Amino acid sequence: MDNDLRLNNSVKFSSISYGGFKAGAMYAFSNVAGAGADNNAYSLGASYSNGPINIGELVSSHCRAFARL
Repeated sequence: MDNDLRLNNSVKFSSISYGGFKAGAMYAFSNVAGAGADNNAYSLGASYSNGPINIGELVSSHCRAFARL
């Protein structure tokens, strides 16, 4: 498997900091008409930063279709 990933047709949201909290989300649509969930991706993230405290979390999923013979 190649170690490459290009996310075409994607939308991304990044919030500004609210009292140290930040959030972000991304969704990449499939590039193949009628493929449904093949080749789509999403991620959600959040972080908190205030003084010496820095915490972050990320959830990500990439659905890559395999060649069908």
